[in-house]
Amino acid sequence: MVTKAKSTAKVLNEVVATEGITDPRHLSYVKAVREYAQDHYNDSDMAWDEIVEAWTDEEIVKETAFCRSPEGAVRKIAGIAALRGSYRNEIINA
Repeated sequence: MVTKAKSTAKVLNEVVATEGITDPRHLSYVKAVREYAQDHYNDSDMAWDEIVEAWTDEEIVKETAFCRSPEGAVRKIAGIAALRGSYRNEIINA
């Protein structure tokens, strides 16, 4: 019987969903993203307020799991915040 190997991302999602965040590296990513998001909460072109208000720690880990540093995690989420902020501004200004 041949079985497909699970992707690393799928395994990570299952671990986070069942065991919570236990890796100190991931915890440092969440902390860095949360601090940066809070400091930039009112940036009108970015959706940092959405990250602060609506994103769970688990969602941040899932997006930043393959980053190599807390700064990289912030950059990764910044790209998402910029895109979501752009969508929001387009809707508001339509």
